[in-house]
Amino acid sequence: MAVGALSAVASIRWAVGQWEKGKKKWWEDWHRVGEGLDRDLRVSSVVFALFVSQLIKVCRQRSTAATETEWRCWRRLQRRVLGDW
Repeated sequence: MAVGALSAVASIRWAVGQWEKGKKKWWEDWHRVGEGLDRDLRVSSVVFALFVSQLIKVCRQRSTAATETEWRCWRRLQRRVLGDW
């Protein structure tokens, strides 16, 4: 009877340890993926901002009929996308 109780307690202890280990790994993965997404979004934002700035240059070179208000909107969009970059 004592051996059965001891093995039951040991099994529960082992299961709890495995659960905690899995939970720790899951949170590490969660943080890693979150950091990767943040990095990807920043890079995507920079690429988009560069695209907008090139688009503005091309439009100005071809002197499309854009008003000064439209240019200001493009510039605001460019600054908003770039943020701290």
